[in-house]
Amino acid sequence: MKIQVTEIDNTTLINISGAIETAQIKELSELVDSLCESSDKDLEIDLGNAEYIDSTGISILLKLHKAQKQRDLKFSIVEASERITSLLSLCSLHETLTNS
Repeated sequence: MKIQVTEIDNTTLINISGAIETAQIKELSELVDSLCESSDKDLEIDLGNAEYIDSTGISILLKLHKAQKQRDLKFSIVEASERITSLLSLCSLHETLTNS
């Protein structure tokens, strides 16, 4: 998994590529904890180059979504691979996480 963070105006863009799964989740989890504690910017997540996401990865996305909502900030998945879009749809989360 590779994570790239870019800040543009009032938005933080997080681009994640590779497999988002328990074995490689530590770096993403630490980034999420940091953002949940201190960020005052909207978040956009780009999963267009992500190959796979497991339940741990989905829980991290939900944690970010909840933290952003509590601070009245925006959260959105701006792009996702077809595989991840299908998985989020199966979990009834696609619309929630892409239209926040």
